Amino acid sequence: MPKADLVIVALKATSNHLFERLIAPLLKPGTAILTMQNGLGNEEDLAALFGGERVLGGMAFVGNSRPAPGVIRHGCEGWVRLAS
Repeated sequence: MPKADLVIVALKATSNHLFERLIAPLLKPGTAILTMQNGLGNEEDLAALFGGERVLGGMAFVGNSRPAPGVIRHGCEGWVRLAS
């Protein structure tokens, strides 16, 4: 995979130990990293590994639910918010 201008992190927080292995090969000077994860501390962990100037935090609200295994119900429109 080529180096990217933007890396979007959407891992479950339980996989954050993979940050360095998964993200480092994608970075070039100026690459931004956007984390769209639940939980606290994700931005700080990414900044410690790759530099705070690269890291953006984001929140997404999607109007989906999973009423049963293998069933996804779309209930309403969602939104995404970004911050640096």
